[in-house]
Amino acid sequence: MYTRQKKDLMKILRDPTYKPRAKHNMTLGSFIKALWTKRGGLYVTTSHDLPIGRPHSYCGYPSDVAFEHISTPITVIELSELAQDYIDRVVNTYVAKVNSPLWVSYSDEISRLAIVDVVAKDGGIVIMLEEVAQEVEIL
Repeated sequence: MYTRQKKDLMKILRDPTYKPRAKHNMTLGSFIKALWTKRGGLYVTTSHDLPIGRPHSYCGYPSDVAFEHISTPITVIELSELAQDYIDRVVNTYVAKVNSPLWVSYSDEISRLAIVDVVAKDGGIVIMLEEVAQEVEIL
């Protein structure tokens, strides 16, 4: 698939000093790794029965990454490519890293919906969401 990117990401994920800040959220790296274990042509939805797509900087924690709800479902491969392309993207002064925690929200809202798991279910892939309490950084 993306052999060089995959090797680089796996090296970072194995580094014991590279730990995610979030307690509950998946990180961008663990999310991509989980998607790689699923069949590429399957459609992705969330546990709230809405597909997700476009990544952006999360409003609650600008250094975190959020995916917006979209109207048309996308496949595992498409979502994986979106996530991989977002690594090292600079948004304002923040850089998306493999250890950036993940959320689901629109770009101008604080949803508190953390991405916590990726599971195969009913012939598709479900991104499991969990509402978590968070403290908002004051910029």
